[in-house]
Amino acid sequence: MVFGNIVNIKNRNNFCTIYFNKHPGRKLFQCVDQGCPHSVSRAIDQKNSGIISYSRQTSDLHGIYFLQYFFFLEFSPDKKRFFFTRSVKTPEGNTYYEIYMSELKAGKWFQPVRMGDQVNVQGYNNTQPSVALSGKGYILYFASDRPGGIGKYDIWSVTISADGKVGNAVNLGPNINTIDDEVTPFFDNKSQFLFFSSSWHKGLGGFDIFKASLKGKEWSEPTNLGFPFNTNFNDLYYTVGESGQQGYFVSNRTGSLSPKGENCCNDIYYFVYKDAKAKADSVKKVLAIAKRALLD
Repeated sequence: MVFGNIVNIKNRNNFCTIYFNKHPGRKLFQCVDQGCPHSVSRAIDQKNSGIISYSRQTSDLHGIYFLQYFFFLEFSPDKKRFFFTRSVKTPEGNTYYEIYMSELKAGKWFQPVRMGDQVNVQGYNNTQPSVALSGKGYILYFASDRPGGIGKYDIWSVTISADGKVGNAVNLGPNINTIDDEVTPFFDNKSQFLFFSSSWHKGLGGFDIFKASLKGKEWSEPTNLGFPFNTNFNDLYYTVGESGQQGYFVSNRTGSLSPKGENCCNDIYYFVYKDAKAKADSVKKVLAIAKRALLD
């Protein structure tokens, strides 16, 4: 289901982060577009699929003031840390992206700080954070076009200890990363699957959404989520709630709100899994489609 034009702005790319916040039945959409002067947060009523608030501030983050554009919001699963991407301009006028973090202490969010050089390589894009629990600490997944990768944008990870110490960045390797782009990582702590989008792994076209799991020290071969998640257009930013049965993604597929041109822009889509069989069926469909394509 595609959301209407309050969430999805016609003729613009609605590149959005969706987090499932502490309020039961509510989501916070944080949407950014180059044509918008501010980042925009929108709360969604889960039960009625309707807008309950529209704000240019993130009300859950008391006391944080953002001096520049910020996007790709991510809360740690324990809701004690908040990560996001900020645009940074060089003296030469070039723009690149870095990841920042704020901590919740005594009920107050502290001003964000730039994550260290393990995460942010100056002059390169470091973006789209996703956080997994790991013992008493976290694993931060993110996309970057830094040197030392396999392709253009790769997915990387760092460990963050309970006291905030950050380990060295690790490339997720050739099972995940390819010679093209792997982006929008999302780690589901319940299923222990890493979801991401790729423009190279075998799919239906454009960016497809995939999932993989960590087996020992190696990532499994990615599985294409299939239709209706993936189309021959771009499908990205898969996010699922704590129940594992509902979530959101972004797509420029046919049917999006794009009156100035078919498939010009990205919209937010909402989905609900009816049961576990539906998940298995979606995988079977994409395998069948891929097989027919090879035969043709």
